[in-house]
Amino acid sequence: MRIDKSKCKKILTEVPASCRGLITKLKTCPESELVNTLKEITVWEYGKCELYHWIDVLDRFDAILERVAKPEASPPNEMMIYLCRKLEEKQSKHLVYYVLYF
Repeated sequence: MRIDKSKCKKILTEVPASCRGLITKLKTCPESELVNTLKEITVWEYGKCELYHWIDVLDRFDAILERVAKPEASPPNEMMIYLCRKLEEKQSKHLVYYVLYF
């Protein structure tokens, strides 16, 4: 589910340079390099900034997770159960793991 920026309160605070660099890197790096980029983040050294500035990154991660999850109705209690698919590929498994870890 994408975040509708028009419904979010625009934050006027400046994004710290370290956060801005990481946000840009996570938004723009090719998916094939995203696992390695996320692996490099073992300790948070990026300062603090408003969640608003992370919307594009969160939307990207949401799209990745959405691709590998399939909603299926569960007849006994009609709840949604998400089944991972496409995770037979090692790269996909690592990508999902590091997106969730982040």
